[in-house]
Amino acid sequence: MSSTTITPSYAAEITPGKGLHDELIAYCSGKEVTMEGLHEIIVNRWGWSPKKKIDNFAFFLRLLCNENFTVTEGMVKFILQYIPEAVFVRTSAQKKTVVHVMLQNKFVTPQVVQILVDAFPRCVWIQDTNGLTPIHALCAADCHDDSVKVDILDILLGSVGLHNNKMKLLEIGANSVQRRMLPIHFAALNKSTSATFMEKLIEVCPRYVLCSTAESGFTPLHCACYKNNLAVVEVLVKAYPKGLDIKSKGSHNFRGYPINIALRKAYEENYMDKTKPYVDVVRFLVNFPGSRASTQMYEYHSPLHWACLLASSRQARVEGIEEISLELVRILFDSCPAAIQLSDIGLFFQAHAPTAQQDPRAVLHPSVMEFLAYHRVFTLPFNELKEIYGPYPLHSIIMKNECLGSIKLLVKGNPAALQIPNDDGVIPLHLAVQHHHSIEVIQFLIKFDRSTLIMSDSEGNTALHHACSCARYNIVTLLLKRHGAVSVSKQNLKGKLPIELLLFRADSDSTLDNDSTTYTSTVYHLLRSYPDTLMKMDPMKVPSAQNGKSKRW
Repeated sequence: MSSTTITPSYAAEITPGKGLHDELIAYCSGKEVTMEGLHEIIVNRWGWSPKKKIDNFAFFLRLLCNENFTVTEGMVKFILQYIPEAVFVRTSAQKKTVVHVMLQNKFVTPQVVQILVDAFPRCVWIQDTNGLTPIHALCAADCHDDSVKVDILDILLGSVGLHNNKMKLLEIGANSVQRRMLPIHFAALNKSTSATFMEKLIEVCPRYVLCSTAESGFTPLHCACYKNNLAVVEVLVKAYPKGLDIKSKGSHNFRGYPINIALRKAYEENYMDKTKPYVDVVRFLVNFPGSRASTQMYEYHSPLHWACLLASSRQARVEGIEEISLELVRILFDSCPAAIQLSDIGLFFQAHAPTAQQDPRAVLHPSVMEFLAYHRVFTLPFNELKEIYGPYPLHSIIMKNECLGSIKLLVKGNPAALQIPNDDGVIPLHLAVQHHHSIEVIQFLIKFDRSTLIMSDSEGNTALHHACSCARYNIVTLLLKRHGAVSVSKQNLKGKLPIELLLFRADSDSTLDNDSTTYTSTVYHLLRSYPDTLMKMDPMKVPSAQNGKSKRW
Protein backbone atom coordinates (compact mmCIF):
# COMPACT_ATOMS: atom_id res chain seq x y z
CA MET A 1 0.00 0.00 0.00
CA SER A 2 1.22 3.44 -0.86
CA SER A 3 1.92 5.89 1.94
CA THR A 4 0.84 8.93 -0.09
CA THR A 5 -1.06 11.47 2.00
CA ILE A 6 -4.73 11.96 1.15
CA THR A 7 -5.51 15.48 0.01
CA PRO A 8 -7.81 17.41 2.34
CA SER A 9 -10.56 18.16 -0.28
CA TYR A 10 -11.81 14.57 -0.27
CA ALA A 11 -10.04 13.11 2.76
CA ALA A 12 -13.27 13.00 4.76
CA GLU A 13 -14.95 10.86 2.10
CA ILE A 14 -12.30 8.12 2.05
CA THR A 15 -12.53 5.53 4.79
CA PRO A 16 -9.48 3.26 5.17
CA GLY A 17 -10.43 -0.38 4.70
CA LYS A 18 -8.95 -3.87 4.59
CA GLY A 19 -8.63 -3.77 0.84
CA LEU A 20 -9.21 -1.83 -2.33
CA HIS A 21 -12.77 -3.05 -2.72
CA ASP A 22 -13.73 -2.12 0.85
CA GLU A 23 -12.49 1.42 0.41
CA LEU A 24 -14.16 1.79 -3.00
CA ILE A 25 -17.49 0.49 -1.63
CA ALA A 26 -17.43 3.01 1.19
CA TYR A 27 -16.30 5.85 -1.03
CA CYS A 28 -18.76 5.17 -3.91
CA SER A 29 -21.64 4.98 -1.44
CA GLY A 30 -20.90 8.44 -0.02
CA LYS A 31 -22.38 11.86 -0.68
CA GLU A 32 -19.71 12.99 -3.09
CA VAL A 33 -17.36 11.17 -5.42
CA THR A 34 -14.68 12.86 -7.51
CA MET A 35 -12.10 11.83 -10.04
CA GLU A 36 -9.37 12.86 -7.63
CA GLY A 37 -10.79 10.66 -4.89
CA LEU A 38 -11.00 7.62 -7.15
CA HIS A 39 -7.43 8.22 -8.32
CA GLU A 40 -6.26 8.58 -4.74
CA ILE A 41 -7.72 5.21 -3.71
CA ILE A 42 -7.00 3.16 -6.82
CA VAL A 43 -3.56 4.50 -7.79
CA ASN A 44 -1.99 6.27 -4.83
CA ARG A 45 -3.23 4.21 -1.88
CA TRP A 46 -3.33 0.76 -3.51
CA GLY A 47 -0.97 1.21 -6.44
CA TRP A 48 -3.40 -0.47 -8.82
CA SER A 49 -2.72 -1.03 -12.51
CA PRO A 50 -4.86 -2.44 -15.35
CA LYS A 51 -2.93 -5.72 -15.14
CA LYS A 52 -4.10 -6.50 -11.60
CA LYS A 53 -7.30 -8.40 -10.85
CA ILE A 54 -10.01 -7.71 -8.29
CA ASP A 55 -12.51 -10.28 -7.07
CA ASN A 56 -15.47 -8.02 -6.25
CA PHE A 57 -16.91 -5.24 -8.40
CA ALA A 58 -19.94 -4.25 -6.32
CA PHE A 59 -18.41 -0.81 -5.78
CA PHE A 60 -19.10 -0.02 -9.44
CA LEU A 61 -22.80 -0.72 -8.97
CA ARG A 62 -22.79 1.50 -5.88
CA LEU A 63 -21.24 4.29 -7.90
CA LEU A 64 -23.70 4.00 -10.78
CA CYS A 65 -26.82 3.98 -8.59
CA ASN A 66 -25.66 6.74 -6.21
CA GLU A 67 -28.00 9.73 -6.68
CA ASN A 68 -26.07 12.12 -4.46
CA PHE A 69 -24.10 13.36 -7.46
CA THR A 70 -23.80 13.01 -11.22
CA VAL A 71 -21.60 10.17 -12.40
CA THR A 72 -19.33 11.67 -15.06
CA GLU A 73 -17.81 10.18 -18.17
CA GLY A 74 -14.36 10.69 -16.64
CA MET A 75 -15.18 8.60 -13.56
CA VAL A 76 -16.49 5.68 -15.60
CA LYS A 77 -13.61 5.79 -18.09
CA PHE A 78 -11.07 5.93 -15.26
CA ILE A 79 -12.54 2.91 -13.47
CA LEU A 80 -12.80 0.89 -16.68
CA GLN A 81 -9.21 1.80 -17.50
CA TYR A 82 -7.89 0.33 -14.26
CA ILE A 83 -10.59 -2.27 -13.56
CA PRO A 84 -12.11 -3.15 -16.98
CA GLU A 85 -13.85 -6.28 -15.65
CA ALA A 86 -16.14 -4.05 -13.55
CA VAL A 87 -18.41 -3.51 -16.56
CA PHE A 88 -19.49 -7.19 -16.42
CA VAL A 89 -20.68 -7.08 -12.80
CA ARG A 90 -24.33 -7.94 -12.04
CA THR A 91 -26.41 -7.47 -8.93
CA SER A 92 -26.60 -10.51 -6.68
CA ALA A 93 -30.38 -10.68 -6.27
CA GLN A 94 -31.96 -9.74 -9.62
CA LYS A 95 -28.87 -10.14 -11.80
CA LYS A 96 -29.11 -6.66 -13.28
CA THR A 97 -26.29 -5.37 -15.46
CA VAL A 98 -24.50 -2.06 -14.97
CA VAL A 99 -26.77 -0.53 -17.63
CA HIS A 100 -29.90 -1.71 -15.79
CA VAL A 101 -28.55 -0.07 -12.64
CA MET A 102 -27.42 3.12 -14.34
CA LEU A 103 -30.87 3.66 -15.90
CA GLN A 104 -32.41 3.77 -12.43
CA ASN A 105 -30.28 6.79 -11.56
CA LYS A 106 -32.07 10.09 -12.19
CA PHE A 107 -28.73 11.73 -12.98
CA VAL A 108 -27.86 9.32 -15.77
CA THR A 109 -26.42 10.87 -18.91
CA PRO A 110 -26.45 9.43 -22.43
CA GLN A 111 -22.67 9.81 -22.58
CA VAL A 112 -22.13 7.46 -19.62
CA VAL A 113 -24.57 4.92 -21.05
CA GLN A 114 -22.68 5.07 -24.35
CA ILE A 115 -19.39 4.28 -22.58
CA LEU A 116 -20.93 1.29 -20.76
CA VAL A 117 -22.56 -0.08 -23.91
CA ASP A 118 -19.34 0.33 -25.91
CA ALA A 119 -17.45 -1.54 -23.22
CA PHE A 120 -20.03 -4.34 -23.02
CA PRO A 121 -22.21 -4.33 -26.20
CA ARG A 122 -24.05 -7.53 -25.35
CA CYS A 123 -25.46 -6.05 -22.14
CA VAL A 124 -28.47 -4.67 -24.04
CA TRP A 125 -29.65 -8.25 -24.65
CA ILE A 126 -29.19 -9.49 -21.08
CA GLN A 127 -32.34 -10.10 -19.02
CA ASP A 128 -32.49 -9.92 -15.25
CA THR A 129 -34.33 -12.50 -13.13
CA ASN A 130 -37.66 -10.88 -14.10
CA GLY A 131 -36.84 -11.12 -17.78
CA LEU A 132 -36.24 -7.39 -18.15
CA THR A 133 -33.63 -6.02 -20.54
CA PRO A 134 -32.14 -2.52 -20.22
CA ILE A 135 -34.76 -1.39 -22.78
CA HIS A 136 -37.49 -2.49 -20.36
CA ALA A 137 -35.73 -0.58 -17.58
CA LEU A 138 -35.54 2.57 -19.70
CA CYS A 139 -39.21 2.37 -20.69
CA ALA A 140 -40.22 1.95 -17.06
CA ALA A 141 -37.97 4.75 -15.74
CA ASP A 142 -39.88 7.87 -14.71
CA CYS A 143 -36.99 9.98 -13.43
CA HIS A 144 -35.43 11.19 -16.69
CA ASP A 145 -36.05 14.13 -18.99
CA ASP A 146 -37.66 13.21 -22.27
CA SER A 147 -34.66 14.24 -24.37
CA VAL A 148 -32.37 12.10 -22.21
CA LYS A 149 -34.62 9.04 -22.58
CA VAL A 150 -34.83 9.46 -26.33
CA ASP A 151 -31.03 9.79 -26.64
CA ILE A 152 -30.47 6.71 -24.48
CA LEU A 153 -33.01 4.75 -26.53
CA ASP A 154 -31.07 5.65 -29.66
CA ILE A 155 -27.87 4.40 -28.01
CA LEU A 156 -29.36 1.08 -26.89
CA LEU A 157 -31.00 0.39 -30.24
CA GLY A 158 -27.99 1.64 -32.19
CA SER A 159 -25.72 -0.83 -30.41
CA VAL A 160 -27.43 -3.86 -32.02
CA GLY A 161 -26.82 -2.73 -35.59
CA LEU A 162 -29.30 -4.06 -38.15
CA HIS A 163 -32.95 -3.06 -38.09
CA ASN A 164 -33.99 -6.70 -37.65
CA ASN A 165 -31.93 -6.88 -34.49
CA LYS A 166 -33.63 -3.73 -33.18
CA MET A 167 -37.03 -5.33 -33.77
CA LYS A 168 -35.95 -8.52 -32.01
CA LEU A 169 -34.77 -6.49 -29.04
CA LEU A 170 -38.20 -4.89 -28.71
CA GLU A 171 -39.90 -8.29 -29.01
CA ILE A 172 -38.31 -9.63 -25.82
CA GLY A 173 -41.01 -10.15 -23.21
CA ALA A 174 -40.59 -10.17 -19.47
CA ASN A 175 -41.34 -13.33 -17.51
CA SER A 176 -44.56 -14.15 -15.65
CA VAL A 177 -43.55 -12.03 -12.64
CA GLN A 178 -43.81 -8.98 -14.91
CA ARG A 179 -46.84 -10.39 -16.78
CA ARG A 180 -44.83 -11.07 -19.93
CA MET A 181 -44.89 -7.43 -20.97
CA LEU A 182 -42.85 -6.06 -23.85
CA PRO A 183 -40.89 -2.80 -23.56
CA ILE A 184 -43.74 -0.91 -25.24
CA HIS A 185 -46.14 -2.07 -22.50
CA PHE A 186 -43.80 -0.65 -19.86
CA ALA A 187 -43.58 2.63 -21.76
CA ALA A 188 -47.37 2.87 -22.07
CA LEU A 189 -47.79 2.17 -18.34
CA ASN A 190 -45.31 4.91 -17.48
CA LYS A 191 -47.18 8.17 -16.84
CA SER A 192 -44.04 10.17 -17.70
CA THR A 193 -43.64 8.66 -21.18
CA SER A 194 -43.84 11.34 -23.84
CA ALA A 195 -45.30 11.21 -27.33
CA THR A 196 -41.80 11.64 -28.78
CA PHE A 197 -40.42 8.62 -26.90
CA MET A 198 -43.39 6.45 -27.88
CA GLU A 199 -43.09 7.49 -31.52
CA LYS A 200 -39.42 6.49 -31.41
CA LEU A 201 -40.36 3.06 -30.13
CA ILE A 202 -43.08 2.60 -32.72
CA GLU A 203 -40.67 3.47 -35.55
CA VAL A 204 -38.67 0.35 -34.73
CA CYS A 205 -41.33 -2.00 -33.32
CA PRO A 206 -42.77 -4.70 -35.57
CA ARG A 207 -46.37 -3.89 -36.48
CA TYR A 208 -47.83 -6.77 -34.49
CA VAL A 209 -46.31 -5.44 -31.25
CA LEU A 210 -48.91 -2.63 -31.23
CA CYS A 211 -51.67 -5.20 -30.81
CA SER A 212 -49.75 -7.68 -28.67
CA THR A 213 -51.25 -8.52 -25.29
CA ALA A 214 -49.45 -9.02 -22.02
CA GLU A 215 -50.48 -11.69 -19.55
CA SER A 216 -53.05 -9.22 -18.20
CA GLY A 217 -54.70 -9.09 -21.60
CA PHE A 218 -53.66 -5.47 -22.08
CA THR A 219 -52.35 -4.11 -25.36
CA PRO A 220 -50.12 -1.00 -25.20
CA LEU A 221 -53.25 1.12 -25.80
CA HIS A 222 -55.03 -0.48 -22.83
CA CYS A 223 -51.96 0.31 -20.71
CA ALA A 224 -51.91 3.98 -21.77
CA CYS A 225 -55.65 4.33 -21.07
CA TYR A 226 -55.15 2.72 -17.67
CA LYS A 227 -52.52 5.34 -16.83
CA ASN A 228 -54.43 8.30 -18.31
CA ASN A 229 -51.54 9.27 -20.59
CA LEU A 230 -53.31 11.24 -23.33
CA ALA A 231 -50.16 11.97 -25.36
CA VAL A 232 -49.31 8.26 -25.60
CA VAL A 233 -52.94 7.29 -26.26
CA GLU A 234 -52.99 9.67 -29.23
CA VAL A 235 -49.75 8.25 -30.66
CA LEU A 236 -50.88 4.63 -30.29
CA VAL A 237 -54.32 5.19 -31.79
CA LYS A 238 -52.93 7.12 -34.77
CA ALA A 239 -50.31 4.41 -35.36
CA TYR A 240 -52.81 1.55 -35.06
CA PRO A 241 -56.48 2.66 -35.08
CA LYS A 242 -57.69 -0.94 -34.93
CA GLY A 243 -56.36 -1.03 -31.37
CA LEU A 244 -59.55 0.76 -30.31
CA ASP A 245 -61.49 -2.41 -31.10
CA ILE A 246 -59.29 -4.91 -29.24
CA LYS A 247 -60.96 -6.32 -26.15
CA SER A 248 -58.72 -7.38 -23.29
CA LYS A 249 -59.46 -10.61 -21.47
CA GLY A 250 -57.63 -9.90 -18.24
CA SER A 251 -58.86 -9.71 -14.67
CA HIS A 252 -62.54 -9.24 -13.90
CA ASN A 253 -62.16 -5.58 -12.94
CA PHE A 254 -60.11 -4.61 -15.96
CA ARG A 255 -61.28 -6.32 -19.08
CA GLY A 256 -62.86 -4.78 -22.11
CA TYR A 257 -61.99 -2.20 -24.73
CA PRO A 258 -59.57 0.70 -24.10
CA ILE A 259 -62.41 3.11 -23.29
CA ASN A 260 -63.81 0.63 -20.77
CA ILE A 261 -60.41 0.49 -19.07
CA ALA A 262 -60.18 4.29 -18.91
CA LEU A 263 -63.65 4.65 -17.38
CA ARG A 264 -63.22 1.76 -14.98
CA LYS A 265 -59.88 3.15 -13.80
CA ALA A 266 -61.42 6.61 -13.41
CA TYR A 267 -64.16 5.06 -11.27
CA GLU A 268 -61.62 3.20 -9.13
CA GLU A 269 -59.27 6.15 -8.61
CA ASN A 270 -62.14 8.45 -7.72
CA TYR A 271 -63.26 5.97 -5.06
CA MET A 272 -59.68 5.77 -3.81
CA ASP A 273 -59.46 9.58 -3.48
CA LYS A 274 -56.61 9.68 -5.98
CA THR A 275 -57.28 11.78 -9.02
CA LYS A 276 -59.82 13.15 -11.44
CA PRO A 277 -61.36 10.93 -14.12
CA TYR A 278 -59.93 10.67 -17.56
CA VAL A 279 -62.02 13.24 -19.45
CA ASP A 280 -59.46 14.10 -22.15
CA VAL A 281 -58.63 10.46 -22.87
CA VAL A 282 -62.31 9.54 -23.19
CA ARG A 283 -63.00 12.57 -25.41
CA PHE A 284 -60.16 11.59 -27.75
CA LEU A 285 -61.22 7.94 -27.91
CA VAL A 286 -64.83 8.70 -28.85
CA ASN A 287 -64.04 11.56 -31.25
CA PHE A 288 -61.27 9.83 -33.20
CA PRO A 289 -62.44 9.41 -36.84
CA GLY A 290 -64.13 6.06 -37.31
CA SER A 291 -64.10 5.24 -33.60
CA ARG A 292 -66.84 3.06 -32.13
CA ALA A 293 -65.57 3.51 -28.59
CA SER A 294 -68.77 5.06 -27.22
CA THR A 295 -70.74 1.95 -28.22
CA GLN A 296 -68.33 -0.64 -26.79
CA MET A 297 -69.96 -2.53 -23.95
CA TYR A 298 -68.40 -3.70 -20.69
CA GLU A 299 -70.40 -6.10 -18.49
CA TYR A 300 -73.39 -5.52 -20.81
CA HIS A 301 -73.37 -1.77 -20.18
CA SER A 302 -72.24 1.14 -22.30
CA PRO A 303 -69.50 3.67 -21.45
CA LEU A 304 -72.32 6.14 -20.76
CA HIS A 305 -73.55 3.99 -17.88
CA TRP A 306 -70.11 3.88 -16.26
CA ALA A 307 -69.68 7.63 -16.65
CA CYS A 308 -72.98 8.17 -14.79
CA LEU A 309 -71.76 5.96 -11.95
CA LEU A 310 -68.80 8.28 -11.31
CA ALA A 311 -71.06 11.02 -9.96
CA SER A 312 -72.88 9.03 -7.31
CA SER A 313 -72.94 10.85 -3.99
CA ARG A 314 -71.21 7.87 -2.42
CA GLN A 315 -68.44 8.24 -4.97
CA ALA A 316 -68.13 12.02 -4.82
CA ARG A 317 -64.85 12.11 -2.94
CA VAL A 318 -62.86 14.18 -5.39
CA GLU A 319 -63.56 17.88 -5.54
CA GLY A 320 -65.62 18.76 -8.59
CA ILE A 321 -66.33 15.12 -9.47
CA GLU A 322 -69.98 15.88 -10.25
CA GLU A 323 -69.04 18.44 -12.92
CA ILE A 324 -66.36 16.16 -14.34
CA SER A 325 -68.71 13.20 -14.47
CA LEU A 326 -71.39 15.32 -16.13
CA GLU A 327 -68.83 16.38 -18.74
CA LEU A 328 -68.03 12.72 -19.42
CA VAL A 329 -71.74 11.97 -19.68
CA ARG A 330 -72.17 14.78 -22.23
CA ILE A 331 -69.20 13.59 -24.30
CA LEU A 332 -70.47 10.01 -24.41
CA PHE A 333 -74.09 11.02 -24.96
CA ASP A 334 -73.13 13.23 -27.90
CA SER A 335 -71.16 10.37 -29.43
CA CYS A 336 -73.72 7.63 -28.82
CA PRO A 337 -77.07 9.04 -27.67
CA ALA A 338 -78.80 5.71 -28.27
CA ALA A 339 -77.04 4.39 -25.15
CA ILE A 340 -79.55 6.32 -23.06
CA GLN A 341 -82.14 3.77 -24.18
CA LEU A 342 -80.11 0.59 -23.66
CA SER A 343 -81.15 -0.04 -20.06
CA ASP A 344 -82.28 1.78 -16.99
CA ILE A 345 -79.39 3.80 -15.54
CA GLY A 346 -80.92 3.73 -12.06
CA LEU A 347 -81.12 -0.06 -11.92
CA PHE A 348 -77.57 -0.29 -13.25
CA PHE A 349 -76.39 2.05 -10.53
CA GLN A 350 -78.10 0.06 -7.78
CA ALA A 351 -76.38 -3.10 -9.02
CA HIS A 352 -72.86 -1.63 -9.13
CA ALA A 353 -72.49 1.26 -6.70
CA PRO A 354 -70.73 0.26 -3.44
CA THR A 355 -73.19 -0.11 -0.55
CA ALA A 356 -75.93 1.42 -2.69
CA GLN A 357 -78.66 -0.58 -1.00
CA GLN A 358 -77.39 -0.03 2.53
CA ASP A 359 -76.56 3.67 2.27
CA PRO A 360 -79.46 5.96 1.31
CA ARG A 361 -76.94 8.65 0.34
CA ALA A 362 -75.63 6.44 -2.47
CA VAL A 363 -77.68 7.87 -5.32
CA LEU A 364 -76.88 9.32 -8.70
CA HIS A 365 -76.01 12.98 -8.49
CA PRO A 366 -79.05 15.21 -9.21
CA SER A 367 -77.32 16.98 -12.13
CA VAL A 368 -76.71 13.66 -13.88
CA MET A 369 -80.23 12.42 -13.18
CA GLU A 370 -81.65 15.68 -14.51
CA PHE A 371 -79.51 15.45 -17.65
CA LEU A 372 -80.66 11.90 -18.36
CA ALA A 373 -84.32 12.63 -17.72
CA TYR A 374 -84.26 15.76 -19.89
CA HIS A 375 -82.61 14.13 -22.89
CA ARG A 376 -84.75 10.99 -22.82
CA VAL A 377 -87.52 13.25 -24.13
CA PHE A 378 -85.88 13.24 -27.56
CA THR A 379 -86.49 9.52 -27.89
CA LEU A 380 -90.25 10.19 -28.11
CA PRO A 381 -92.08 9.82 -31.44
CA PHE A 382 -91.92 12.88 -33.66
CA ASN A 383 -95.61 13.68 -33.28
CA GLU A 384 -95.23 13.81 -29.49
CA LEU A 385 -92.22 16.09 -29.84
CA LYS A 386 -94.36 18.45 -31.89
CA GLU A 387 -96.68 18.83 -28.89
CA ILE A 388 -93.69 19.91 -26.77
CA TYR A 389 -91.61 21.96 -29.26
CA GLY A 390 -94.16 23.10 -31.80
CA PRO A 391 -94.57 22.18 -35.46
CA TYR A 392 -90.81 22.23 -36.14
CA PRO A 393 -89.08 20.36 -33.25
CA LEU A 394 -85.65 20.16 -34.92
CA HIS A 395 -85.68 23.89 -35.67
CA SER A 396 -86.63 24.59 -32.05
CA ILE A 397 -83.90 22.53 -30.39
CA ILE A 398 -81.26 23.98 -32.73
CA MET A 399 -82.35 27.47 -31.74
CA LYS A 400 -82.08 26.39 -28.09
CA ASN A 401 -78.52 25.15 -28.71
CA GLU A 402 -79.32 21.66 -27.55
CA CYS A 403 -76.39 19.25 -27.51
CA LEU A 404 -75.36 17.05 -30.42
CA GLY A 405 -76.75 13.89 -28.79
CA SER A 406 -80.27 15.33 -28.61
CA ILE A 407 -80.16 16.37 -32.25
CA LYS A 408 -78.91 12.91 -33.25
CA LEU A 409 -81.79 11.25 -31.40
CA LEU A 410 -84.38 13.47 -33.05
CA VAL A 411 -82.91 13.06 -36.53
CA LYS A 412 -82.65 9.31 -36.08
CA GLY A 413 -86.36 9.17 -35.28
CA ASN A 414 -87.32 11.39 -38.21
CA PRO A 415 -84.58 11.86 -40.87
CA ALA A 416 -86.96 13.82 -43.09
CA ALA A 417 -86.91 16.66 -40.55
CA LEU A 418 -83.57 17.80 -42.02
CA GLN A 419 -85.31 18.95 -45.19
CA ILE A 420 -88.49 20.34 -43.67
CA PRO A 421 -88.59 24.16 -44.05
CA ASN A 422 -90.30 26.38 -41.52
CA ASP A 423 -92.70 29.15 -42.46
CA ASP A 424 -89.80 31.23 -43.79
CA GLY A 425 -88.49 28.39 -45.93
CA VAL A 426 -85.52 27.92 -43.57
CA ILE A 427 -84.30 24.37 -42.99
CA PRO A 428 -82.49 23.22 -39.80
CA LEU A 429 -79.00 23.56 -41.35
CA HIS A 430 -79.66 27.23 -42.10
CA LEU A 431 -80.48 27.87 -38.44
CA ALA A 432 -77.49 25.85 -37.25
CA VAL A 433 -74.93 27.82 -39.27
CA GLN A 434 -76.41 31.04 -37.89
CA HIS A 435 -77.04 30.23 -34.25
CA HIS A 436 -75.69 26.93 -32.96
CA HIS A 437 -72.54 27.10 -30.84
CA SER A 438 -71.24 23.64 -31.75
CA ILE A 439 -69.48 23.11 -35.05
CA GLU A 440 -69.93 19.35 -34.49
CA VAL A 441 -73.70 19.81 -34.82
CA ILE A 442 -73.25 21.48 -38.21
CA GLN A 443 -70.87 18.74 -39.35
CA PHE A 444 -73.40 16.09 -38.30
CA LEU A 445 -76.29 17.74 -40.16
CA ILE A 446 -74.24 18.01 -43.36
CA LYS A 447 -72.89 14.47 -43.11
CA PHE A 448 -76.37 13.05 -42.55
CA ASP A 449 -77.81 14.83 -45.59
CA ARG A 450 -75.31 16.57 -47.84
CA SER A 451 -78.05 17.74 -50.19
CA THR A 452 -79.09 20.36 -47.63
CA LEU A 453 -75.97 22.36 -48.56
CA ILE A 454 -77.57 23.53 -51.80
CA MET A 455 -81.10 23.97 -50.46
CA SER A 456 -82.20 27.60 -50.23
CA ASP A 457 -84.80 29.44 -48.18
CA SER A 458 -87.63 31.61 -49.49
CA GLU A 459 -85.12 34.39 -50.26
CA GLY A 460 -82.76 32.12 -52.15
CA ASN A 461 -80.15 31.96 -49.37
CA THR A 462 -78.16 28.74 -48.90
CA ALA A 463 -76.30 27.66 -45.77
CA LEU A 464 -73.21 29.50 -47.03
CA HIS A 465 -75.23 32.70 -47.52
CA HIS A 466 -76.50 32.46 -43.94
CA ALA A 467 -73.03 31.80 -42.51
CA CYS A 468 -71.62 34.79 -44.40
CA SER A 469 -74.46 37.10 -43.39
CA CYS A 470 -73.76 36.29 -39.74
CA ALA A 471 -69.99 36.64 -40.24
CA ARG A 472 -69.36 33.20 -38.74
CA TYR A 473 -65.89 32.88 -40.16
CA ASN A 474 -65.15 29.40 -38.82
CA ILE A 475 -68.38 28.02 -40.34
CA VAL A 476 -67.69 29.65 -43.70
CA THR A 477 -64.20 28.12 -43.71
CA LEU A 478 -65.64 24.71 -42.78
CA LEU A 479 -68.17 24.81 -45.60
CA LEU A 480 -65.50 25.77 -48.14
CA LYS A 481 -62.68 23.47 -47.00
CA ARG A 482 -64.63 20.36 -46.08
CA HIS A 483 -67.46 20.57 -48.58
CA GLY A 484 -65.97 22.31 -51.59
CA ALA A 485 -67.29 25.38 -53.35
CA VAL A 486 -70.94 24.34 -52.92
CA SER A 487 -73.20 27.35 -53.58
CA VAL A 488 -70.27 29.79 -53.41
CA SER A 489 -71.21 31.05 -56.88
CA LYS A 490 -74.96 31.04 -56.28
CA GLN A 491 -76.80 34.35 -56.04
CA ASN A 492 -79.86 34.74 -53.85
CA LEU A 493 -83.11 36.28 -55.08
CA LYS A 494 -81.62 39.74 -54.53
CA GLY A 495 -78.65 38.85 -56.72
CA LYS A 496 -76.19 38.63 -53.83
CA LEU A 497 -73.28 36.21 -53.64
CA PRO A 498 -72.29 34.82 -50.22
CA ILE A 499 -69.14 36.99 -50.20
CA GLU A 500 -71.24 40.13 -50.72
CA LEU A 501 -73.26 39.35 -47.61
CA LEU A 502 -70.04 38.89 -45.66
CA LEU A 503 -68.59 42.19 -46.86
CA PHE A 504 -71.81 44.04 -46.10
CA ARG A 505 -71.94 42.59 -42.58
CA ALA A 506 -68.28 43.44 -42.00
CA ASP A 507 -68.88 47.05 -43.09
CA SER A 508 -72.09 47.55 -41.17
CA ASP A 509 -71.19 45.85 -37.87
CA SER A 510 -68.75 47.94 -35.84
CA THR A 511 -68.20 45.07 -33.39
CA LEU A 512 -66.38 42.99 -36.00
CA ASP A 513 -62.63 43.28 -36.42
CA ASN A 514 -62.20 43.71 -40.15
CA ASP A 515 -58.43 43.84 -39.81
CA SER A 516 -58.19 40.40 -38.21
CA THR A 517 -56.41 37.56 -39.94
CA THR A 518 -59.56 35.43 -39.55
CA TYR A 519 -61.62 37.88 -41.59
CA THR A 520 -58.92 38.24 -44.24
CA SER A 521 -58.51 34.45 -44.46
CA THR A 522 -62.26 33.93 -44.87
CA VAL A 523 -62.49 36.44 -47.71
CA TYR A 524 -59.45 34.82 -49.33
CA HIS A 525 -61.06 31.35 -49.20
CA LEU A 526 -64.27 32.70 -50.75
CA LEU A 527 -62.38 34.37 -53.58
CA ARG A 528 -60.22 31.34 -54.21
CA SER A 529 -63.25 29.03 -54.28
CA TYR A 530 -64.89 31.20 -56.93
CA PRO A 531 -62.31 33.26 -58.86
CA ASP A 532 -65.02 34.88 -61.03
CA THR A 533 -66.49 36.67 -58.00
CA LEU A 534 -65.25 40.11 -59.08
CA MET A 535 -66.72 39.69 -62.53
CA LYS A 536 -70.16 38.89 -61.13
CA MET A 537 -70.25 41.73 -58.64
CA ASP A 538 -71.30 45.23 -59.61
CA PRO A 539 -68.48 47.54 -58.35
CA MET A 540 -71.04 50.28 -57.78
CA LYS A 541 -72.90 48.05 -55.36
CA VAL A 542 -69.95 46.95 -53.28
CA PRO A 543 -70.72 47.91 -49.67
CA SER A 544 -69.01 51.15 -48.86
CA ALA A 545 -67.33 51.72 -45.54
CA GLN A 546 -69.03 53.60 -42.81
CA ASN A 547 -67.73 55.82 -40.07
CA GLY A 548 -64.90 57.12 -42.24
CA LYS A 549 -63.47 53.68 -43.09
CA SER A 550 -62.20 52.94 -46.56
CA LYS A 551 -63.90 50.53 -48.92
CA ARG A 552 -63.09 46.85 -48.66
CA TRP A 553 -62.00 46.75 -52.30
